[in-house]
Order: sequence, then structure tokens, then C-alpha cells
Amino acid sequence: MGDNRRGKLFAEFIHDNFKSVNRIADIADGNLITAHNLLDYYPNSEIIVFDPKIRARKNSNNIHCFKKCFYSTEKLKCDLIIGMHPDEGTGEIIDFAILNRLPFIICPCCLKGKYSQRVNGKHGWIKLLKTIAVNRNYSVTEKQLNMSGDNIVLMGRIN
Repeated sequence: MGDNRRGKLFAEFIHDNFKSVNRIADIADGNLITAHNLLDYYPNSEIIVFDPKIRARKNSNNIHCFKKCFYSTEKLKCDLIIGMHPDEGTGEIIDFAILNRLPFIICPCCLKGKYSQRVNGKHGWIKLLKTIAVNRNYSVTEKQLNMSGDNIVLMGRIN
């Protein structure tokens, strides 16, 4: 499961960098941990969660769950797209952000999904994800969250 503070720390990082957002796409948050933590900072915002394995009960009208995989071709309006350890959704998040000219924040974990076959190891994975975004006119900030486990966060903003 990883560090039980990760949803809170991730939500805090998001809020530190985006003071006001109305709709956040939250990819691979089946336990809705990040979604619920985001509501502490954005109580009037809508959190749209995509995960084929939604495992938690939704107890807020502001969280909308789609029990399916997320793909970059999804027709979705949002202000920001995020993923805390999104597994196969990592490359899809970046591609969706690029296609829709949106900012993104991801905390990549395992090497899965789109683009993962191009690299060896975690360092190469992070570097490739940054390069993809930078080559599409994004500035990418790398930050380390104070938690155990995979804790590198990439934040992409349009130049």
C-alpha cells in the first residue's frame, strides 16, 4: 500500500501549486484517498476519478467515479489532471494534458503502460516522462515528497 500519508501530502502539494481549480481529473485513485484529501483544500470543486477498481465508497457529492481505465482520448473537461502512483495511466495522463493544453501533476511509481518499454529503471522513466512534456512546450518541475516509497512528483505547466 505504501505510505499512508501519501494522499494527504499529494493533495497538499497540489494545493500549494494550484490555489484555485474547479474540476480535477484524478487517475487511478480507486480508494479515493487523494480525492477526499483534495476536498479539504477545494471543498467546492469537482473531483472526477477514473479507476477500473474503485474500492471505496463515495461519500461526497463532489466526487464522481468512473469505474474504467483512463485513456488520453477521453472526452473530459477539467482544469488539472493528476495521478498518485497511476501505474498504466502515467503516460495517458501526460498525453491527455498535452492534447488538452492542461497542467498535470503525477507521482509515477512502477514502469507500466504507455512509454514504459522505452526505458530501464526508475531514473530513466522519470527522465523520459519529463522529456515528453518538455518537447511539447511544457515546463516540468520535479519535487520529492516527504514520504516513504516512490515519492518523486512531476508537475507540468504549459510554457
